[in-house]
Formats: sequence, C-alpha cells, structure tokens
Amino acid sequence: MYNINLLLQKMLKSLLLIWTCQGIYSFNLDYEYTVFKQGPADSLFGFSVTEYNSGSKAWIIVGAPLANSSYLKGSDHLNSGGIYKCDPASPSSDCSQVSDQIMFDDKDNNGQETKAGQWLGVSLDTYGIGQPIIGCAHRYINHLNGNYRLLEGKCWTIGSDFSPIGEVDPCRKRNEEEKSSNLNHQVYGWCQAGIGLKAIDETEIGHRYLVGAIGSKDFVGTVFLDVDGDLSETYVNVSASWVDSYFGYSVAYGNFFSSNVKGFASGGPRHQSFGKVLLYNDVKSNMPTQELPEIFDEFQIASGFGIALCAIDSDNNMFSELIVGAPFYAESTSIYNHGKVYVYEKSFKMNKLVLIKELYGNRDGVSDVNAHFGYALANAGDLNKDGFPDLVVGAPYENNGQGAVYVFQGAKSGLITKYSQYIVASSVMSGLTKRSLNVPLKAFGRSLATGFDMDNNGYNDVLVGAYASNQVVLLRSRPVIEVHIKVTFTPENINISDRHCSVDGKLTPCFNMTFCYNFTERNANIYKNTDTIPIKYTIIADAIQRPRINFFKNGKNKISETRLTSKDLKCIALNLYFVSNKDGVIQIYPDITFEVMYSIPYGENEFPKPDASNKDVVSLDKYPRLD
Repeated sequence: MYNINLLLQKMLKSLLLIWTCQGIYSFNLDYEYTVFKQGPADSLFGFSVTEYNSGSKAWIIVGAPLANSSYLKGSDHLNSGGIYKCDPASPSSDCSQVSDQIMFDDKDNNGQETKAGQWLGVSLDTYGIGQPIIGCAHRYINHLNGNYRLLEGKCWTIGSDFSPIGEVDPCRKRNEEEKSSNLNHQVYGWCQAGIGLKAIDETEIGHRYLVGAIGSKDFVGTVFLDVDGDLSETYVNVSASWVDSYFGYSVAYGNFFSSNVKGFASGGPRHQSFGKVLLYNDVKSNMPTQELPEIFDEFQIASGFGIALCAIDSDNNMFSELIVGAPFYAESTSIYNHGKVYVYEKSFKMNKLVLIKELYGNRDGVSDVNAHFGYALANAGDLNKDGFPDLVVGAPYENNGQGAVYVFQGAKSGLITKYSQYIVASSVMSGLTKRSLNVPLKAFGRSLATGFDMDNNGYNDVLVGAYASNQVVLLRSRPVIEVHIKVTFTPENINISDRHCSVDGKLTPCFNMTFCYNFTERNANIYKNTDTIPIKYTIIADAIQRPRINFFKNGKNKISETRLTSKDLKCIALNLYFVSNKDGVIQIYPDITFEVMYSIPYGENEFPKPDASNKDVVSLDKYPRLD
C-alpha cells in the first residue's frame, strides 16, 4: 500500500503533495502446481530426499528404506530398501530404482551379509553439482568371518551417471581391528552407521563425509570423519550416564566458531532423556568444543533435542547459526509434541555459541498437537533472492498426520522468528486434486532437501518427503518482481482558492496526477523488456475521511485498473477535483491521504491461472510473486 499525504499550508491556502510508500508481498514457494512423485506401496518412499544436478540435468533422488530391491537375489531383496531417481520435468509420477547399486552387492550372498531389512535410503546427500550422491543403510548386517552378525550399517557412493563409485563402511573397519572376543554392542557390533549423514565438498579437502553411528559404544554414538584419507571418529564418553544418547543421529557442518575454519555438530536426542548437541570447532577435531544446551527447562525432557540439525548463515556475517530441532517439545500437558526449534550463534564476548532465538510453528492448540515441528530442517539458500538464506522447517504430523512445511526468512538481523510462509499438506492436495491426482499426503515434511534450482528459473526449490503415503512433492519457487511507482502532481502546490474546474455546474479546485509504473525482477534472467505482467492498481483518495477528492474519470474517490506492466516505465494521467461540503467549503483538516494498492490478479479475466486439469509440469516463469 502506498500513501500520499497532502499537507495543508493554511497561510498560503495551498496544498503541498508528498508521496510515501510501503509495499505488499507474499512469499514465493508455489503449492498449487507442484511436481508430484509416487513410490511403491509400504516402501517408506520419501523417508529421505535430496535434490541433485548431474551437471546436465536436475534429478529428484528419493530413499525408500522398505522397498524391495529389483536387483538382489533370494530373500535379500525383501525390504532391503532402494534409492530412486525421478525426473522433475516429467509429468509422470513414476520413478526408477538406481539400477547400478547391484554392483555394490554380493549377488549370491555366500553368507557374508544380510541385506533384507537393511533400510537402504534411510539417509541421502550429495557432494554438489556433477558430484557423487551418497546413500546409507543403517541396518546392514555384516557376517564377519562367517561367525558374527554385526549390525554395522553401510553407505554407498553413486556417480553423476548413476554408476557405482565405492563403499563407506567405517564400522566394518573398526570391527576388523577389534579382537573376535570384543564384537558386541559395547564396541561397534551394533554400530548402525548412516542415520546421520553429511557429504562435504571442499576445494581444499575434496570429497569427505560425516557419518553418524548411533549404536557404537553401548549406543552412546559417534560420528566418523573421513579426513585426508584417514578414518577418525569423535571421542565417546562411555560412562553410564551417556549410554543410549544416540550421538550421530544428526550432523551439521558450518562456520560455527570461525569464519574461515568449518566445524561440525552431532545430535544425541536421547542423552539423559533430554537430548544434547556436541560441537566441534574443526573437522579434524575429535573432542567436543562445547555442549548444548547448557540449561534445560522443565519442558525439554523427552523433547528430542538434537533429532535434526542445520547450519545456516542467515545474516551473511560469515558465521553459521546452528539450528536444533526438538520435535517432541511440549508447551503444556494439553499441547504435546508440538515441537520447537532453537537458534544458536557465536557470542564473540563469550567465545561460544549462545541461544539467540526460538522458532515455533502454528500454535492454535488444535492442529499443532503432535505436529513434531522441527523434525526436519533445511538450509534453502536464498529462496526469494533478497540476499539472505532462508530456513525450511518440517512439521510432518500436524493436522492429524497430514503435515506442514514452514519457511523462515533470513535477514540482516538473522532469522525472522515469524514464519513467512506456511504450507499445509491439504493445500498441496487441493492443487493435486484439480489435476485428477487424488492423493492423501501423510507425514508431509518428514524429510526436506533444497539448495538447488530444479526448473532452471534461477530460484532454489524445496523437495518435501511424505513417507507415510510413499510420496514426494517438489515445491517450486515463483519468480519475484518488485513494482516501482512514481507519482507527480501538477501543480505541485495547490491553491484551494483557485476554482477553475467545473463539476456539476460548480467551480472547484483541481489538479493532475501522473502515475508511472514498471517492475524489476530479483533474478534478471527471466523477463525481457517487452514482457508484460498484468498488475491491478487501486488508488483511493482521502481514504480515512469522508471523500474530499474525486477522480474526474468516474466521479468517485477510488479508481481501480489492471494495466500491463513491463520493465519499461509507463505513465498515465489522472485528473482529480476537490469536493465541497454542503456549505460550499473545502475542509482542509486533517491531512488528505491517498492509498495505492497493487496486486497480480491471478484467476481474474485479465490473468487466468494455468489450466488446473493440465497434468504437464506447468512453467511458473510467467506467474511471479510480488515483493
């Protein structure tokens, strides 16, 4: 909304017209024209997701931990899990298993391993554009020496052509180092590597990984690090009070303590029933630098503090905030498992991370019960091209298990604590229903991936898993435009004694308004100068009083028109006149205010939406959002 104040100068009996402005916008993730993919029934398709760019094409990569393998022999194929690739540009909801994963496997088994129920696809990540994908199966069983069945877990790397590269099996290496009498849960026998996973692609160190192993050392848990080709792991406190902590359940990597040296964090959501996060100031560290939180409040017991972690520099200060999810956090005994997200950042005065903000989802006390807000976190990069990275938070069981996704904007002051966009599964389902895709999304928001532009419009998109209904949804970002308005008045100073315009046979003061408009785009690669977008402009004269000014065009104080707007500046002329009261007097107090509002009239005659029944992947380039 724009405001024009007409400041009255009583002594000069004239009006000085001053223009001030304030914009209106909505966030730019689209939920009406999503890309939808369906996996096999009962496969947990969507339990993990990652966006991938092979260097020549974008792909949706999905983990389905209970899928039957199309390639393993014998009973090993049952519920072994699978990694799927899906084409985001295809209207088909079908996906295909990555076939070359069989080359990692012992086809004949020979009693060396058990892959049935291994949960391949429990976690996924990618090293970057054109770089490998890594996927894990934390329940993979190794039959060491034919005598021991060890729940080690295992990960595999896949190339950009979806061919195999290698294996990541840190627990096997540790078990081979142990004596045969020491292969139990108290060491690495139930290691379960792969629930927590972070792929690292750094110029100075190349491809490295962080793999969490929650079952090591009596389920205290650890994080394995591949550093300079050597395998190391974080120190494990084996005291009784640390048993069943599950450290390594989540991992994050960022500039927590230094702007030029990256460290990492490890989540232990079951530590002493409260949950704890261990921070390490360098990727080569194995002793924690700091433990979080330092103080627990009464609601944090069994909150799952540390189930999800994320690093994001939302204020561009070269230091990462650590985002910690606690999805079982309860605000009261009646609002249980609502969930909460904690934001930590380094205090230079204290030289450690401190809690700076807390984030919440919908808090209506009804739909948010059991929401599990904070179960998934993702650094989305700069979704709306305002110059600051944004955070996406999943609440997969909100609204009776349907789920929801929240977007929190980055800013110069850091993350804005009020969410900027709130997308519920029912809104996504409504859009799918119009395309004859009647799908009941469940656990929408249990997994998240973002950071890539999947439709080549220059904006990052958000991939959301809904494993309970075996589905994934790609929420694409619409372009963002900024509308610019310039207004001039003739004459600049209006003498209300100069009544030279005739209205209904009476003379009255009048003046002219020149209204100019154009738009710019945040990502200046989509629209040409000649491209136009319908913008609906509404101008209200003297909005807060009984009208004292009308437009000649319609004899009213309000005018509304939809005009084709481009990058080139266009102008229209509007003529206005003053309205006298019944005594013929023009009231000059209080100040006269003009309000100008604009919007994109989606769905109106001037700008129809895309055909709702069109099952093709609709381009969003011509359907921007306003800043």
